[in-house]
Amino acid sequence: MTLTRRQVASTIILAYISLLFLNIPLRGPFFAADLLAPAIAIMLLERRVFTALRRPPYPALLAFLAIAAVTTLCHAIGTGGDNGYNLAVFLYLAGLFVFVRENPPPGKLLAYYSAALCALILLAWLAELTAFIICDRGTLGFSYISTQMDNTAMSFLSRRFAFTFQNPNTLGSFYVLPVAMLLYGLAPRARHFTQKQWLLCLLGLALCLLPLIHSFSKHAILTGAVMLAFLTDACRPRRPRLSRWSWLLIIAVGLVCTATVLWVVFPLKSQWPFINTTSGMYMIHQSIYAKMTTSTAKGFLLGHSPGEIARLYPQFADRDAIRNTLEHYNAADVLDSFASFMDPHQEYLNILSLFGIGALVAMLAFWIGCGIKASTMARYFLIALAFCCLWDDLLSKRWLWLTAAILLQSNRDAQNETPPAATKLPEA
Repeated sequence: MTLTRRQVASTIILAYISLLFLNIPLRGPFFAADLLAPAIAIMLLERRVFTALRRPPYPALLAFLAIAAVTTLCHAIGTGGDNGYNLAVFLYLAGLFVFVRENPPPGKLLAYYSAALCALILLAWLAELTAFIICDRGTLGFSYISTQMDNTAMSFLSRRFAFTFQNPNTLGSFYVLPVAMLLYGLAPRARHFTQKQWLLCLLGLALCLLPLIHSFSKHAILTGAVMLAFLTDACRPRRPRLSRWSWLLIIAVGLVCTATVLWVVFPLKSQWPFINTTSGMYMIHQSIYAKMTTSTAKGFLLGHSPGEIARLYPQFADRDAIRNTLEHYNAADVLDSFASFMDPHQEYLNILSLFGIGALVAMLAFWIGCGIKASTMARYFLIALAFCCLWDDLLSKRWLWLTAAILLQSNRDAQNETPPAATKLPEA
């Protein structure tokens, strides 16, 4: 039996996602999923793919890569030096995006496959919960435990579900991939669901949310946005006005989550306005990167090499202000870490600090271009992603590029997949 190109591509994509799901580290930043990168690169060497790169939104992505290459070269020949690692990461992710977007697996296949992934995560969560109850707060290794949060106003963060990932926030951002694949496969048929099918669907979505809620991650807004878009499209014929304004819910939740980054939320003050005026923990390094990237015209235009960033970071750190913020989190003992070097935990500042303003504008143009004429699910995902990039450097996550590539096909596939006709019951 001869496999078609689409079958080979689908096999590679599902194998890649499976290895991401297992999160098997190899060496340094390399994971088992990256072993499939050569196969992906070979399949990208096709005339059809090069022709597709001429169409939007790819030109903006190519412009970003070109600007990033130029700035990396400037850093390499300068005093700071640059080994090109960050450029290589974005080249890899861009290639992954193009490969999946131009070779999308069938929606039905994704639905069955992602349902199995969601079921495995749910089973792991149930096993972890059972161990916690029966074995006196025991763990099977699926939880992230932080004693730092004990006896604080945020003690609920001392134990968070992380699955195979070391960080619950990583699970929070990964979770959108299997859920998006599941809803991507169900979307063409959702408007024709019977009442029983809707009850089963809503029950399944509720069960999917349980492990995600236990991660206590703000990145859950990504999954919530995709679910909201799915329900919005399904209810559009009956509730057009509600569907038209549902995106405002993502904006509202995104603003609330951003507020928890800007200011210390817990503990609340006993007097009006109740919230604290002290900036949040993430604002420590974000404010440092903002000052660093705007302190000189050269840094603003071309960014800095990783070595320069590590050297400049302590010069812009205010130890007294950092100590004041960390005391609210009962974390004053990590003052030296925050004052010496931290990642920005904000994608916009990350790109600006590495490649300059031109690269940031090109990247924004690319994602905005992706949202034009995209499906509701893709647009809602991109809105949520724009918010999440305010508190984490998420564009280095492989699964988010995969999610975007899959969802940006849903409007095209929805036109090609005809839902089954509703069965007409015999009249009494």
